[in-house]
Amino acid sequence: MSDFIDYDCTKHLNMLKSAHRQITQYEQTQTPTFEAAQAYYNVGKLEECEQVVLELQKNDMVTKAVKRLQQNIEIQKLQISEGKYDFKSMVEEAKENFVVKCQNYVNPNIEIREAGNKRFGYFAKSKIEMGTKLMVEKAFLIADQMQMFKQLLVKVELKDFQISQYQALKGGDISLSFLNLEQKYSKNGFSAFPKLEDEFRKDSPKWKLEVLVLGSCTINHSCLPNAYWYFIGDVQFIIAQRQIEENEQIFLQYVDPLQVTFIKQPDEIRRAFGFECECENCKTMTLQQRQQISKLTLVLENKIKSIEKSSDLANQNDISSIEDISQRVETIIDESHARRSALLHYYTELSYVLHISDNTRKAIDVGIKALESFGIDGVQGRKGQLVMIPNAQHYMHFKVLEVILNILSFCFFVSKEEVENWLKLLEQVFTKVTGGCGDFKYFLKKRLEISGVHQ
Repeated sequence: MSDFIDYDCTKHLNMLKSAHRQITQYEQTQTPTFEAAQAYYNVGKLEECEQVVLELQKNDMVTKAVKRLQQNIEIQKLQISEGKYDFKSMVEEAKENFVVKCQNYVNPNIEIREAGNKRFGYFAKSKIEMGTKLMVEKAFLIADQMQMFKQLLVKVELKDFQISQYQALKGGDISLSFLNLEQKYSKNGFSAFPKLEDEFRKDSPKWKLEVLVLGSCTINHSCLPNAYWYFIGDVQFIIAQRQIEENEQIFLQYVDPLQVTFIKQPDEIRRAFGFECECENCKTMTLQQRQQISKLTLVLENKIKSIEKSSDLANQNDISSIEDISQRVETIIDESHARRSALLHYYTELSYVLHISDNTRKAIDVGIKALESFGIDGVQGRKGQLVMIPNAQHYMHFKVLEVILNILSFCFFVSKEEVENWLKLLEQVFTKVTGGCGDFKYFLKKRLEISGVHQ
């Protein structure tokens, strides 16, 4: 078990023991103290905390610490009722300790209903606008990726209501053996840090954590999701990525296309989560289309590997054949989210191959085509004109970042004006990905060093 997890568990358990002592003492003596109010606050009992604070006010025992506690109570009450969060302070708190203190929020316009053979899912009670917070929830459990889930479980005494919440994930009573829990955790866990997260800030932690968030485990999968998620510390935010209609089911995408290519996603979903995807994309794409794309994917990957291993520059025939493969893939995949995801993968690879083949200008053009396949309008020629980035799936912004970084690595061949335009576009995407909390200059410096650019 890592030092971080050991330290965090010990600190948390000590806090609970201290809170138990203070609360017990208050209940026995009925004497209001700041320590009792703080104890109630630490264990999430806001009403009891507020009552003790009111008693302190009556007795003229209001200190700066009590006033701060009052402010924190109001902040957390707004989190519960309206989903209002101070993102900047949460990011600062996450820097100090991965565990962030806040209250959970569930949008009143969503509810759990039966969802056919998927048993249960979240549905919109009325129309929900794009960008709306659907759910904000602290992780139920945190575990280092390299440790066994059992090692963490034996350190924590789970309360009955928490066990019942976990049982509800599978719709009824389940056998809560360690092996059984480990299996369910592996199918319901989230990675708390997305790709490139450790490069956003100088002081960002380098480890990656797996977390279990109970509420979002009830949200079903689709390859065409209408919501996305991200973490600040151990707190997960689920956001509507487009307008969600009344009675429409809410979906997340379980498989990250940055790690799993489009054609391999159904197999990965089957392997990792144990079910066949039945989203509109998977139901409408024919077996023949999948086989065609699979065959072309294999040819493309083999050609790219061959060029990378070769000490000589790729000849024009190789480049032409790769371009032809990409065009054939484009004709097979229809106009959908899946198409954009797949084409970004191909165009990014093609851009890289063109670059290592000393065809930089064409590589930039293909990079621009990748941005256009994502749906970014206004990028013309090689100028990299500043454009508006759409509110699309969160992970897709990472893919756009990768494409622009590829283009930037070519920019020492182009004019200063072109470089400045691309930097503006990159900073805009970066700001959107990080929610304005990232260190752009540090990120750019590190990424360009990796790309071999030092200008």
